Amino acid sequence: MWTPDLTDSANALELTGELTLATVADWHQRLQAARRHGELPERIDLSGVDRADTSALALLLEIESWARAAGTSIRWTSPPHALRVLADLTQAAELLNWTNEDSAS
Repeated sequence: MWTPDLTDSANALELTGELTLATVADWHQRLQAARRHGELPERIDLSGVDRADTSALALLLEIESWARAAGTSIRWTSPPHALRVLADLTQAAELLNWTNEDSAS
């Protein structure tokens, strides 16, 4: 589950577990609270995501939109292969600024 300190010196967050329709609302609520406190991370590591569906893409795109509205960007690292395939198929990879190197990071 999600328990990182978003104010750590690396300003990074690791998402772990499932990012599915069953869990994405909870993730959204937690990240929205962090955003309200000005704690949106600069880097989000997706290597710990072991299951994802299209609702995960909706969450990631929402986070990306928050960053853009704040004049910053998110550096997404290590998206799992299945999530990367979904992002490529839906053209969300371009909106998330994922490059081929990201899938290997």
